Amino acid sequence: DGVQDVLPEGMEAAIRAVSPEAVIRAATYCEVDTDAVLAAMEEQTGGPAGRETTNTYESRPVIFLLHCKAEVPYDKLKTCLLQIAAEAYRIKGFAPTERGMISVSATGDQLELEPAPQGELENRIAVISKTGFRAMSVITAAIDNSGLKGTLCV
Repeated sequence: DGVQDVLPEGMEAAIRAVSPEAVIRAATYCEVDTDAVLAAMEEQTGGPAGRETTNTYESRPVIFLLHCKAEVPYDKLKTCLLQIAAEAYRIKGFAPTERGMISVSATGDQLELEPAPQGELENRIAVISKTGFRAMSVITAAIDNSGLKGTLCV
């Protein structure tokens, strides 16, 4: 099919900027020698338990569900969600606004608010936190700061 195992131009530099020591393998159709990958990881870390994890019970992702008690102003909802996005891996759901039901989708600082499809939709927004339960303080502050206290609830 003519596809070669090469990285797109600039990809290695982008990876190295985030993780300078990463072992990079180009692959086609996800065909990677997993034994070689695991061997390289063990060599790099000194074995399967070569370093301590930073993953703790307190820092594991937590899902928070937001619910609108009434229609919320579109601009205030957007402001609130942008503040929360810094602490979230993902935000997804639906909310009633003066513009109608809105579909919410965010990854990182990329927030999309679009008219929701027609039909029965649940008035909920799921927030998957990066920082475990600690994100609750960021979420409540964002609700307060955007003027949605009492309308948008966790």
